[in-house]
Amino acid sequence: MQRLWRITLDDVPGCSQCEFRYGCFDCRAGAHLLTGDLFGRDPTCPYDPTTGVWRYEVPTVDSKPKRKEGLVVEEVDSDLIVADLAGLQMHVLNPVAAVIWRMCDGQQTAEDMAALLAGHFGLSVEEVRRDVDRTLGEFAAKGLIE
Repeated sequence: MQRLWRITLDDVPGCSQCEFRYGCFDCRAGAHLLTGDLFGRDPTCPYDPTTGVWRYEVPTVDSKPKRKEGLVVEEVDSDLIVADLAGLQMHVLNPVAAVIWRMCDGQQTAEDMAALLAGHFGLSVEEVRRDVDRTLGEFAAKGLIE
């Protein structure tokens, strides 16, 4: 088990050269389940680091992201566990990502979310907007929002 926790994306062929590897929501258990290889690249990853092409649509400025239906959600300590049983994926969201995910109600834009978070944390909307956009991009990549 300790060996599993020591694996980083620097050890995974195809991921070791990816510019997003340090911010990736990679799950070695899921990749192993889907590929049979503990060091296999997650086949659900929407980004190809060799071409720089994403296989999903990035939320636009005026889009109003909505949580995907049918996900199993459970709060554990300060984290939110979101499981997609159909896709055999489980995601652990930190408290801020969980707040952003809960705001994905189909009524608010990324700008609306950033303004609310900026006011709550006493930060600039521009600074928070970058984080909201990045988080929404990850949610879209993992199929957590529509």
